[in-house]
Amino acid sequence: MKVKLGLPSNLFAKQSLEASLSRVWKLNPEAVELVLDKPHVKAEELEDAGKLEVRLREIFGSLSPKREISVHANFQRANPSSLVPQQRSKSLKLLEKCLRISAGLEAKVLVVHPGWLPLASRIPLIGGMVRRLAWKALQASMEACLKLSENYGVTLGLENVHGRLSPFTLPHQASKLLLEGLKFTFDLGHAYIEARRKLKMAGGEAERWIAGEVARHLQGKLVHVHLHDNRGLTDSHLPPGEGEINFNPMVEALEKLGFQGQVILEIWNPENPEVSGRKALEAARKIFPQ
Repeated sequence: MKVKLGLPSNLFAKQSLEASLSRVWKLNPEAVELVLDKPHVKAEELEDAGKLEVRLREIFGSLSPKREISVHANFQRANPSSLVPQQRSKSLKLLEKCLRISAGLEAKVLVVHPGWLPLASRIPLIGGMVRRLAWKALQASMEACLKLSENYGVTLGLENVHGRLSPFTLPHQASKLLLEGLKFTFDLGHAYIEARRKLKMAGGEAERWIAGEVARHLQGKLVHVHLHDNRGLTDSHLPPGEGEINFNPMVEALEKLGFQGQVILEIWNPENPEVSGRKALEAARKIFPQ
């Protein structure tokens, strides 16, 4: 299986975007995911997408060798699942800015978070209705985003995010988003937390179940993968091997799907990013022998 192993632009979170990308480049990944969010890109900067695009093209143009790029859309401000039409409209405008930048950088994929549910979704008597309304809002937002993505020539990858306030958490929900052409970014770390905490699965059982769900529900829909480790409790974004996830079932599922895209190692360790980045790449190259 041929995949391109990558690192995120925010790996060196305490440095500037230019410095972080330069240091990421030196770790020699095959791909880089540009994160249009904290700590390097403020939502306000996205308002002038043209100016930001010029800056980013200059930064990437100064780096050698050329690497394959993907982009992660802003996720702190964008909430495509909002029940408030004005908020949803603002989110779509923000995501369009991200699409424009992605097109300018010739990115393979724009990763989009599903947003979050209102706290009312946790109230017993009305929670179910609120969740259904949020799901309809997400579907409408993704339909609008798909039309925009076609105009910009960029593939969307909707990402599963763990937690009680996330409307899209596990692969089987992809089958409920009946939108032709919608693709997905699968995050194994997020799914593992859901399987362990919400579904009460044991380690080993969780990985096998998740792999089966990916193979069953993401056939022809998977365009991007986020890989990181944890212990089933918190989203700790560890290098593979430092948590407890067994990655072999996932590799088998990706082989079954014929996946050949980017596998981004979403590592977050601001105190020791270089060591973590190297460890992640070394571990991933053993998981995905080329």
